[in-house]
Amino acid sequence: MILHKVFLTIIVLSGIATALSVDEILSQDIVQPSFDCAKVIDNGKNDDELYICNKIGVRNEYENKRLALTDSIYGSYYRLVATHIDSKDKVKLKNIAQNMIKSRKQCLESENEIWQALPEGANPIIPLFESTDCMQECYLKALRDITKFLYAVPRYEPIFEKIFYPNPKEYYEVIQNKSIVDIIDKMTQDNLIDKTGKLIVKVDSK
Repeated sequence: MILHKVFLTIIVLSGIATALSVDEILSQDIVQPSFDCAKVIDNGKNDDELYICNKIGVRNEYENKRLALTDSIYGSYYRLVATHIDSKDKVKLKNIAQNMIKSRKQCLESENEIWQALPEGANPIIPLFESTDCMQECYLKALRDITKFLYAVPRYEPIFEKIFYPNPKEYYEVIQNKSIVDIIDKMTQDNLIDKTGKLIVKVDSK
């Protein structure tokens, strides 16, 4: 039964953990994206990952850290779901991930177009914010698509409920209707992510 096998690997917290704000998490400088920045090759095909790792483009450490945090949350959500669904359904989940990555790469292509169209004397930081916002929207769509996928299959609903215990109904609405910034802010307030940006699944979830 899926309820018996869901989340055999969990994070057990000792004592009562104090929820950290987004800024507090980012200030600790330990948030990493779901991939290893040290292994990303600069070959012209991985600019989106290099951007998130703050290795190319106009440097804005804070915004890129937020992107890394978003990627970490998305990555842990994806892995939790992938671990507990049937093999035949993993293709659907993989398609969501591939579409997200494709869209994320297109964000940097759009940034180059904005750069070229900037009038002389314009603030060079403008393209950065455009591409950052674009990438955040890519992650938001992927989070929504994964959530819809879970709710489209009744036996998978408990996976979502386990991750977002004790308020899964509220989180379903938040994910479908709020911005990615609002979603992450709520996750931090509710202590649903750890200091590295990964989703926490509490051992006492029902």
